[in-house]
Amino acid sequence: MVALSATHLGLAGVFFRLSRGSWIPVPLCGANALLSVWYLATAAFHLDGKREWFWVASAANRVFDAEILYLVGTAAYRRAFIKSSP
Repeated sequence: MVALSATHLGLAGVFFRLSRGSWIPVPLCGANALLSVWYLATAAFHLDGKREWFWVASAANRVFDAEILYLVGTAAYRRAFIKSSP
């Protein structure tokens, strides 16, 4: 769990550095920081058993799905914006 938390904290740092010129990576930074805290909390409260792990992984998967949908939406918006500009 701590390794997952460190991974997501690193990703949050990467998205934070990318967000200096654009607002698009900011929600991704927040989502990965949230997942980092989520994994640390589950490790602190010993929620890493088989039955609990299903719900921990399920919640993390929903956050990941939201990140993917956000990326698809921003890509569609940028594509439409570029197409409409002269």
